[in-house]
Amino acid sequence: MKRFNLMILAVLVFSSCNDVDKILGRERTFTVEPATTGWPRSEFGAIARSYRVTASGAEGSWSARLLDGAQGFVLETDPGRGCFTVSIGPNTGRVNLADKVCVAYAGEMIYLDLIQISNYFSVSPGRDVGGGICKYTVADDGSSTYTGVIANPGSGRVTVGWVSGSELFTALLTPEDKPDALRFTAPANTTFFPREAVWEVAVSDKPDQTVRIDVWQAGLEVPAGAEPDATAPGGYCYPLVCGIDVAGVDVPVAATDTWNDVFDPQKLLAQNGTAANLTATVNPCPEGWNAPTEAQLRRIIDPACWTWNKTADAAGPNYFYWNMRGGGRSDKEIFGATRTHPEVRLWSSETRPNAQPQAWRVQINRSSSAKVQISSAGRLTAMGSGNYRYVVRCVREAEK
Repeated sequence: MKRFNLMILAVLVFSSCNDVDKILGRERTFTVEPATTGWPRSEFGAIARSYRVTASGAEGSWSARLLDGAQGFVLETDPGRGCFTVSIGPNTGRVNLADKVCVAYAGEMIYLDLIQISNYFSVSPGRDVGGGICKYTVADDGSSTYTGVIANPGSGRVTVGWVSGSELFTALLTPEDKPDALRFTAPANTTFFPREAVWEVAVSDKPDQTVRIDVWQAGLEVPAGAEPDATAPGGYCYPLVCGIDVAGVDVPVAATDTWNDVFDPQKLLAQNGTAANLTATVNPCPEGWNAPTEAQLRRIIDPACWTWNKTADAAGPNYFYWNMRGGGRSDKEIFGATRTHPEVRLWSSETRPNAQPQAWRVQINRSSSAKVQISSAGRLTAMGSGNYRYVVRCVREAEK
């Protein structure tokens, strides 16, 4: 008999509270139910809801508390009547309010989510593009890269309108009946300059809550060391340390063209030796740009402008490059010399004096014996002559 009693005691000691309740003949009950309807999820006005608590079968009484308690919700409990009430006044702020009610009984807890939306119409400001600046972004191919969220608690109609900047963007609101998402598209950007615009997002029942947003589309990526420039051939230029800007691409010429064909097609310049440089009668470059003079060529070939790292991989970006103002650099030879075609020859816009008849040029060679040097060649030399390609490239003096 004594042994049997010890066995019962062991069972009581090692059983859980629920098991004890059952052994003692008590069935524990713990529920929380709304007295009428549950807590609303999309209400910005005043809210009040009562809940019934059923708790029996265990020692003690139930309790309820707000987990945060600082969001404006008010909790009133009435254990005697087995109920509690949660209430909150109208939300006049710009953010949603949220909290939880924790109802506890005999170590068990039930949680109720509380939320009250803001009555303010709001729109996501956009993607953070750095420094806390937010924009709706579009890729250079025209596709959207950001979708913003619209919160419209009322029944007003959402509209989007252009304010300033590029007019090439298209706003897309979805779904059409009550939009909650906004994104932008645009035609592909084939320039090196981004497109930017300011738009407004409004709702008809709250015109005072209209939101302004910035929209931005990336341009094409310029080569390393270069800067976008709408006036330069190619749409970008290289700002060399010598104070000369070099256009990103060559002036188009035919392989059979000569210096005369490009710079003096009517042969108005003397075709024999002269005592001084003669300037080309034709400038093949856009306004503000010119093919380099002899003096500019000599500044371009200055050793400070270019770097030959003979220990670097000859096929890599560190073997031969040009140095830019501000500490930047190219990742290649910018006039077109490559490992397989290591030399190009850059024409000047000036003839060489006492030469029969010649014009200044610069030889740019990135071979195993890299060099950049000035010399001259006959004005009747074809652009595609021999193993070396002649090029016409526009330059300009950097702005002071």
